[in-house]
Amino acid sequence: MNEASSFDLHLAECTAQAAAIWVVLDGLLWLQLNRRPGKLRTEFLDRLLERAGTITLPMSKTPEGSDAPEWIARRYWQLVDTFAARHRA
Repeated sequence: MNEASSFDLHLAECTAQAAAIWVVLDGLLWLQLNRRPGKLRTEFLDRLLERAGTITLPMSKTPEGSDAPEWIARRYWQLVDTFAARHRA
């Protein structure tokens, strides 16, 4: 196994774990947020978006590196934005 495939496997494992955690948290937060008044829900979502911007996302170390880190970053923001939009309504 070369270094690139090892890195890709590590990213795949991390992504799978993050996806599983996201599913559980999404369900728990949905239950909690639906019981909160609009102002508290808005404050929570604003803070969530603020904190989401502080996460350091993976990047390829070389120009010919894997597309996986860029995909993860793009998907991360899709999930965060979708979650916030769904619960703002």
